[in-house]
Amino acid sequence: MSDKKAPAHKVFGAQAVLASAEVHFLDNFEESLRFTLDLGERLTAERVTKGVLVTNETTPAATITLAAPSVDEKSWAYLLHGAAKTDLNLIRSDLRKYMSGIDLAYSVANLGVAVTGTCVMEGQKEDDRLATMICDSHVVAIAKSKIVYDSYEAEDYLTAALAKEPNYLAFISGPSRTADIERVLVFGAHGPLKLYVLIVDN
Repeated sequence: MSDKKAPAHKVFGAQAVLASAEVHFLDNFEESLRFTLDLGERLTAERVTKGVLVTNETTPAATITLAAPSVDEKSWAYLLHGAAKTDLNLIRSDLRKYMSGIDLAYSVANLGVAVTGTCVMEGQKEDDRLATMICDSHVVAIAKSKIVYDSYEAEDYLTAALAKEPNYLAFISGPSRTADIERVLVFGAHGPLKLYVLIVDN
């Protein structure tokens, strides 16, 4: 049980860590975009160091593909400007063309549930859903004001979200994992290998 005397965002961060996510506390959403670009550059450097360069029909010269289908126009412009200075291949639509080549994705959560460290995300568009499922690393930014303690406090939001047609809700707690095969815990079997949760002070 969580201590309700603790701020919801602190409980959320602690529980997300227990669920194997990497958690960072940031001042604003622009910092979350900068974090994602920096992460893309680090992943590129690691791939170059290992001598693994990807060249195929969808990413002819890039080493890391970053998907950000759900960002607003201002955030997209910021990412484009940052990516222009790097080798990142930035995409926003037609994610089905990149089914085997999305290294990194950036999303914004609609709600956070503190006691389980869960990010709740709406995905009315296919590209939004694919971004959360087929990337190797997933960065999720969430505003502190969107974090509630438990599912009871999330009831009003969930009721309204489920009334929308069409709609799709994803509940994400940590990176993808399974222990189905010989009871050995494996990360990234059905989705992202790593999850970065960025809690933004808004």
